Amino acid sequence: GYEEEAFKSLQFFAQVCLQKGSKESAHSAMDEARSLAQKADDTYLEAQALLTISFLDGVAGDVSKAIKAATLAKEMFHEEGYARGEGRCMKALAEFYIAQGDSANAVRMANEGATLMEEFGDNRTAAILKHTLATIYLATDQASEAAKAAMDALKLARMEEDKRGTVQMLFACLDTNNAILEGAASDQTQSKVFKQ
Repeated sequence: GYEEEAFKSLQFFAQVCLQKGSKESAHSAMDEARSLAQKADDTYLEAQALLTISFLDGVAGDVSKAIKAATLAKEMFHEEGYARGEGRCMKALAEFYIAQGDSANAVRMANEGATLMEEFGDNRTAAILKHTLATIYLATDQASEAAKAAMDALKLARMEEDKRGTVQMLFACLDTNNAILEGAASDQTQSKVFKQ
């Protein structure tokens, strides 16, 4: 009905504001969209608004606020039985946690999200979450774990016959294996210096 159309208009307005560099106006539009969803008693739309708000908070550098909004959105999507939305929240949370330096929670969110998406049958989103996991492992100097996650992402993308995703995951496999090789080369150099 009217609420959904108004929500979409506010969401579009927020995107335009963000593209023009007005984060505050984008945030205000999404706050208004959330209020509209609450008035309509539409949990799904409210969760959508919260997920967008979490992104805006993250862009503004307020990661703890972003985590709160994404966590609430995840809970609301779960209430609604909307697994794909829950998976998107878990991806956002993994990225927010790693930005905050909390690699344990970042890994947990990416793993739980990938598992949820595989169980739901959404291999494309599961692949994206495994790619996020590989990126987290690379950022925390765990190249072999990153390579495993990237390979899992590649397998999932291929199952979905997602050509674009498959290419992206191939590059992730190359990046992670390159990191392993660089680490091995560095170890050899260090052991040569030690032997001298």
